[in-house]
Amino acid sequence: MELGSLSKDLFNEDDIVQFDMEESKVKPGQMQAINVSGGTGQPGGGKGSGKPGANQGTVKNFREDKGFGFITLSDGSDLFMHIKVAAQNEEPLGAGKPASGQRRPSMSRSQLLALAIFATPGMAIDNGLGRTPPMGWRSWNLFGNNTNQTFLQAIMDGMVSKKRSVDGTPTSLCDLGYCNVGLDEGWEDCTGGHQFHYHDDSGKPLVWLARFPNITSMTEHAHRLGLTAGWYLNGCTCPEKEVIDSMYDKDVAALVAFGFDAIKLDNCGAQHDLDKWAGLINATGRRVMIENCHWGKTVPTETWCPWNFFRTSGDVRASYGSVVANLQTTVQWAQRNLSRPGCWAYPDMLEVGCKHGPGGDRDPGLSYQEARSHFSAWSIVSSPLTLSMDINDDEVMNAVWGIVSNKEVIAVNQAYAGHSGSPFKQSASQVTLKDDGHYVTVPTWQFFYKPLGGGRIAVLLMNHDQTSHDLVLSFKDVPGLACQKCTVRCLYAHRDLGEHEHSFTAQAVQSHDSRMFILMPAQAQAFVV
Repeated sequence: MELGSLSKDLFNEDDIVQFDMEESKVKPGQMQAINVSGGTGQPGGGKGSGKPGANQGTVKNFREDKGFGFITLSDGSDLFMHIKVAAQNEEPLGAGKPASGQRRPSMSRSQLLALAIFATPGMAIDNGLGRTPPMGWRSWNLFGNNTNQTFLQAIMDGMVSKKRSVDGTPTSLCDLGYCNVGLDEGWEDCTGGHQFHYHDDSGKPLVWLARFPNITSMTEHAHRLGLTAGWYLNGCTCPEKEVIDSMYDKDVAALVAFGFDAIKLDNCGAQHDLDKWAGLINATGRRVMIENCHWGKTVPTETWCPWNFFRTSGDVRASYGSVVANLQTTVQWAQRNLSRPGCWAYPDMLEVGCKHGPGGDRDPGLSYQEARSHFSAWSIVSSPLTLSMDINDDEVMNAVWGIVSNKEVIAVNQAYAGHSGSPFKQSASQVTLKDDGHYVTVPTWQFFYKPLGGGRIAVLLMNHDQTSHDLVLSFKDVPGLACQKCTVRCLYAHRDLGEHEHSFTAQAVQSHDSRMFILMPAQAQAFVV
């Protein structure tokens, strides 16, 4: 939100203020507040002006040094104030000063809902979702478009099954945080209308009823189990090459009518307008997790992210080369601080436990060591954790349970202390790995870090080579680490390794394996999971 024609005074935190709103002519798609009144020092003394007909909100905060602040609306959404851009004062504005401005017509409630999501520079879509990296399961990586309603409901049942334990306690995948089940391809009736593929001529999406006779019943099944359900649009099996506006409207209407809680927006069809998707979804009043699956082609800026997480890469395959190649695509977003709460960088779903998926021979599968490295790498860069294996296959689940149920590694993934996680050191030597039919060159070894707060830092030491290596971690190389005599905890062994001075060596790390630790000063509190 930009404030126009302000007086010399502003407002304090928790002040109730009134204002009119209109769409910014300078920045279309963002809100502009005018006629702001009721702040501290004005009539009302921070408890509102009492003027009828104005929008009302509460001052959340204001950074005088940056000229930025936020107003919280009654629906919980936050609107951004950029005083530097819109203020016409000679003096800088400070906290504790009331705001006032000229009167202009207010916007309708539907306009406000549709546009307010884009009014927070540096933030994601303001639907309150994805504040930590999302966790769940999706169908594509193993099953492709070979899905149906009975199969999906069985997966939902498996997500809440407690047939396995963690630390002696029967534990389900949902207990660990994997509580969303997403349907990818396979639901579309590709016969379409006269001019479209899986929409009728009016723009309504067509469901393959032989496979999914009652999608609403399926989402209700998820909700009864305490799960959420995700859908998939703009897909690849029979992509729409032409678009009419009603497709967006009717897709979103179906999303809500079917009872879905999340949506994955792919890049194969012609419905590429993520602003339009987000505005229409937000205007329904239903909170829906939005995945931008544009393969790294539509990415956030400091002031724009109308989704909750975004693909940084093409599709991952069940091969170590593909995993490592996709991992590298997250680096630039972490370095620019554009992978953040509500707008996470995402190098695609997890291939843990997957083999011979839709890629066929390009999906050879991962060894235990490769799968563990894969899971830990996604965790330390704050990627959403989306499982794809057959969770009802006991042999597969028993093999990977120790990886996907590692609560200490998951806790690192879910933590955020200002940086999403990135490499800080790597070898000068390189190794070539096969990736989906071609080859990728990466460092022989690579170290990642992620701050956890309280002086604690997670590190992941990865050996990309074909042979074993001793991996030497020098504490002075770890960004932000405040100790040279540090306590080291191994997250794979779940035990403290004592205090070490200046460095620590992970001995004989096997090919494509890794080690994950938390480093902390001796006096620091342990990282709570």
